[in-house]
Amino acid sequence: MITARALHPGRFGAFAAVPLDDPDTMLAEIAYALDELGLDGVLLNSNSLGHYFGQPFYEPVLADLDRRKIPVFLHPTDCPYVDVLGFGRPSSVCEYPFDTARNIVNAIYTGAFQRYPDLALILAHCGGVLPALGWRIAEHTTMGIGPGDASIDPRHVADVLRGLYYETALAGAAHSLPPTLQVTDADHVLFGTDWPAAPEATVDRNIDNLVAFEGGEGEGAAGQLVRVDLVGAGAGAGAVGEVGDALGEAAEVELAGVVHDRDHQAALGRAGAW
Repeated sequence: MITARALHPGRFGAFAAVPLDDPDTMLAEIAYALDELGLDGVLLNSNSLGHYFGQPFYEPVLADLDRRKIPVFLHPTDCPYVDVLGFGRPSSVCEYPFDTARNIVNAIYTGAFQRYPDLALILAHCGGVLPALGWRIAEHTTMGIGPGDASIDPRHVADVLRGLYYETALAGAAHSLPPTLQVTDADHVLFGTDWPAAPEATVDRNIDNLVAFEGGEGEGAAGQLVRVDLVGAGAGAGAVGEVGDALGEAAEVELAGVVHDRDHQAALGRAGAW
């Protein structure tokens, strides 16, 4: 990826996948990737050996990422009890979407976004089940929260969800997009494919769903996702590599990314491939 970035500046970006053993190791790798290699962002999992955002394990890492104001791509992984909860099925069926939500909810309720307001998180798979639970998560701040949780209210939850970025890998259908567009605006929705983890035929169907989606009239949070800006459109073979053709006239292809938030636009715009 470093070579690709050098050969095609402005088209490709690269995120650093950091080891999740302990905070010091993570911080050292983040510093190496960003300060020495000049990469564009960081890839983290939804939990690290059972540690979630908001717990002491992650505090120094989140503080560093907040200070740097660089994009962080958050991809789910198995929760600590997947052997019991997963029933032997692939975790991508439902455990991954659950763990993304579990991580962000813990971060919200423990005040992580109050402590680190400049975190720029991109959630895989449109945040999993998080958008669909958005109102419930917010309303529970008036009903009862956990011991030691931060003082938050529904407005804080809504503000956090609105400020996150959501990418459409395996989430381009009408089942996933309307809840996402209820919690944020279309300019916080990024194109994603999940290739090569997802087979090309699945990626094709996800793109077809995305192109066919109609979220209503107008351009607000309920507006149509007709203008689709692509992140990593050149990755993959076949229809994945030719995603611009697949979208046809339904989308204006831009490899700059869809982010218009001024603080993070430059870094996210360079992040053309995960």
